[in-house]
Amino acid sequence: TYSINASASDYHAQSGPAAIGPAAAVVLNLSLLPQLFGTFAGQVTDAETGQPVSGASVKVYYKYYTGFHTAPDFTVTTDDAGQYSIPGIPLGNDNTPRHWLLSFEADGYCQTFTPNTATAEAITTVNMALCRAAVTGRVVDALTGEPIAGAIVSAETSYMEGSWYDIYGLCMIYATHVSTSTDEQGMYMLAGLPLAGNNGSLTYSINASAPDYHPQSKSVTIFPGGVTIVNF
Repeated sequence: TYSINASASDYHAQSGPAAIGPAAAVVLNLSLLPQLFGTFAGQVTDAETGQPVSGASVKVYYKYYTGFHTAPDFTVTTDDAGQYSIPGIPLGNDNTPRHWLLSFEADGYCQTFTPNTATAEAITTVNMALCRAAVTGRVVDALTGEPIAGAIVSAETSYMEGSWYDIYGLCMIYATHVSTSTDEQGMYMLAGLPLAGNNGSLTYSINASAPDYHPQSKSVTIFPGGVTIVNF
């Protein structure tokens, strides 16, 4: 018995069994299904004002079964009206719906993402309102209370959505390390830190270090639209 396989460009491959015997002709017909595609489209806006965000980056990810896949499969930017469209989204076997992950980011805003499903010959609307959030504070000498200029303050987190969407590799994308240094008054600001899916809150480790001082670390949860104060 053989497995007979047929494939063609722009069609789903098909296979079927064929038992080959001596002096016998076997007829096996295979019907190939044309490949169809889906489209993601929508608008990116400012969560506070409702105004469109032009130049926002919209990325689409899918986890390949051959290994972790962390580079985006598709990337577009929004137009002046905050609109985007991503056609040609591949579907599952036999054109079944396929789950994808869409990531949204823009300068001055917190990156976030949302899962959604592409369907054959249909436009799936995925809108996103981007938020702002920040961590700020002051770093001082624990003995004298004097500000420490040039101290390094960093924010670290890692985040991964549930495996139902086949996005195991996205923990790499949301493994975030952002750092800055304090000014002459010991003040710092960490703005635009990524949020969890659909602008959900996310817990970070905020770390402060400076030469000749013991480093310190504090855990803090950031929320969309909020400014969290963390002093050292």
